[in-house]
Amino acid sequence: MKIGVLGNCQAQGVAQCIRLLAPQVEVTARSVSLADGDRAEIINDIAAEMAACDLALIQTLEEVQPRLTLLLETALTQSGSRARRWPPIIFRGFHPDCVYVMRDGRVADGIVGPYHSALLCAAWAEGLPMERAARLFNAFAYAALGYVDVFDQAAALLDGQARKHGFDLSAFLDSPAAPFMHTVNHPRIEILQAVAAQALDLAGVARAPDAPLPEDDLAHGPVWPAYPELAARGGWTPKPASWDPHDMEGAARRGYEALDRLGDRTLGEAPGEQAIQRACDFIRAHVVHSA
Repeated sequence: MKIGVLGNCQAQGVAQCIRLLAPQVEVTARSVSLADGDRAEIINDIAAEMAACDLALIQTLEEVQPRLTLLLETALTQSGSRARRWPPIIFRGFHPDCVYVMRDGRVADGIVGPYHSALLCAAWAEGLPMERAARLFNAFAYAALGYVDVFDQAAALLDGQARKHGFDLSAFLDSPAAPFMHTVNHPRIEILQAVAAQALDLAGVARAPDAPLPEDDLAHGPVWPAYPELAARGGWTPKPASWDPHDMEGAARRGYEALDRLGDRTLGEAPGEQAIQRACDFIRAHVVHSA
């Protein structure tokens, strides 16, 4: 039996888990980028590769990455009844301040990798001195920005997306002891293993009751920290991260340096525009006028 796994950067981890859970099957994985959704030859090649599999596991990305809609629809159509969907693991509950910034259609480098702080972006856009921006990271600001409520909202969203396709991620969402995400869109390998196991079960493919975890490749990329005040409130034990949230002056310096390279202070293209705008409103209401 041959299983194809199609999705974003999470596809390789799911495929690796399937190989350990069901070593009797052949697994091929394709991780797609936004650029793939605009290239007809790539679309047709990927769709044909999935159609050649006995089972095609295709991630539901249309809502979060609309530019991939044609690619995914083509793969689904060509795979027919052999296609099954699996949910994207997008979760802001541990990292509500973590956003992307776009400029001229491209993702801009941030504090670490492509990730920026919405609060720092707003402080930069509002012309706040770097040293003052670093002092914004506190329990008052997190409450005013709604960060303390994001976990429950994100959990309800992910739970709904998972259940729509027959998956149950409640074991991770119910009072987690530690973050199960490296960033808002990079899950830890444990949750990808759960997705892989449930995908096999839903498809009726025999698997081992348990299996070792493969290498967590996404852990080698950027890891955004859980801010101490939010971790304490959620009861999470923070995981090691790419930068230290106790050193906000250092984070502010790196964030400002990255944003300065953009030139003008317009951030309207940012996928995290709403979060940045809320942070701008917070600064205008509680920082600039009271300074």
